[in-house]
Amino acid sequence: MNRNNLENRIVKFKRISSNGEEVSREVELRRMIMGAGEPRSATIRLALPFNVATLDYEPGYQKFIGVVGDYTWESDFDWRDYTRSNALGNADNYIKSPKRGRPRI
Repeated sequence: MNRNNLENRIVKFKRISSNGEEVSREVELRRMIMGAGEPRSATIRLALPFNVATLDYEPGYQKFIGVVGDYTWESDFDWRDYTRSNALGNADNYIKSPKRGRPRI
């Protein structure tokens, strides 16, 4: 797949309000930082409200979780399937942790 296609970078996230109300949203996965075979964080772009946020990976939940504004955002996609399908394009640029001298994407 070509990562330059917006459709290939769309993933599902849940927006959870403080009273527990969940709404499923599609967001753009801009970047996923990996280390030791597991994700460390994901940078996503929200459409409404427009915002770019970096969410940490929570191994106990097997999800990316973070607070943006008044809502908690939680990933609702399988990162393993996503990286296997190589939806991010060149997997070497995304699934390895950043190292000195390697160009940042």
